[in-house]
Amino acid sequence: MRKNSKKIVMLLMLTMVLSFATVKVNALEKGTVGKVLTASEAMEKVKALHTIVPSNVMVNGITVRYYKQFEDMSAAKQYLMAEYENELNYFALKVGIDSIDIDNQSLQAYIMSDWDIDDSSINLANAAALRGLIDVYENAKKNEEIEIAKNLMKLQKNSSPQNLSSSNYAATKLEYELNLLMPLDEEKILQEQMAYQNLKESKVMNTVSTTYSNGYNPTKAVDYAKKWANSFNTTKYKEMNSDGSRDCANFVSQALYEGGMIQIYEDHWPLVGNIIKESVKNWYFWDENGDKNNSNSWSVADTFFKHWNDYRWCVALSSYSDFKVGDPAGCDWENDGDIDHMIIIDGKTGNTKDTITYSAHSNARKEEPLATLYKEYPNTKVFVLSVDQAKNS
Repeated sequence: MRKNSKKIVMLLMLTMVLSFATVKVNALEKGTVGKVLTASEAMEKVKALHTIVPSNVMVNGITVRYYKQFEDMSAAKQYLMAEYENELNYFALKVGIDSIDIDNQSLQAYIMSDWDIDDSSINLANAAALRGLIDVYENAKKNEEIEIAKNLMKLQKNSSPQNLSSSNYAATKLEYELNLLMPLDEEKILQEQMAYQNLKESKVMNTVSTTYSNGYNPTKAVDYAKKWANSFNTTKYKEMNSDGSRDCANFVSQALYEGGMIQIYEDHWPLVGNIIKESVKNWYFWDENGDKNNSNSWSVADTFFKHWNDYRWCVALSSYSDFKVGDPAGCDWENDGDIDHMIIIDGKTGNTKDTITYSAHSNARKEEPLATLYKEYPNTKVFVLSVDQAKNS
């Protein structure tokens, strides 16, 4: 009788434990914090259960695209704050923030950067997982900005010209804003790649060239990148590596300029909808009496990529056989259509990730194999920009 009683008690206890675990998992599925799953399992579960991609919409003949984001932002924030408290505290101290606020843009920028960690106090796997989740988390803000631009376009369509400073001017500006804000257009990129392959078949395209017909010298660009990979050329340019901001696009812009690509100062528009202040056509840096300034496309990875892909006619290529020394490349950590990091290809001895190398900031990279990127960022997608075909006038 006692043995049976013990068995009954043990079964009851086991049932209670399993029931409790089920409640915790169900709570996670509903968007609250759960502690039953491992960090990696929970991360995958949250991604699967709480990420959506809002449907594309047509406005004024333009397809408005959105980023994938968490469906329940409040639950996602709660989960991240609880599950990755140690990692968030670590990164907050690096940025100089006293308390954790995952909505802090400087903190997000640092977590999303190409950091090196040599510290036993932080779990590298958890830090990498957090980076991927923050990449999705920050997309909600980007979708809000896209929605503002979309609504402005609707307003522009339904308003008389008198209600806007200039009907054609405003329409052109909003198109640029949307293009700047939206994720990469995969269909457009595929079409460009097909056209590029046809071009390759009709002419010989060198892996390394002294100077292209457009005036770009990839050797000079790479020499500059290797020279300054481990330091900052603050005499001529400026470092953008503080307060969570990163130096990757700034570094690659310097190399391209030193290689012969001209700066462009096309137009500046008044601030509309709190989105952007200038045309994506711009790409410049100037220093007047020590007052150094630059366009967004000079220093922001995603804007840099769109300037060169959309306005300078650089095809975004993903086949290693098309990677050329001197070409800049954009890295999309979570393959969500948002370029998170810029590098420049500085060497190539074959058509594999082990035989193609790159230089980069913010963390110093020089003759680093592409394989390193995929080891540290397993979900990443890399697009190289074909500067040999770039507009340079």
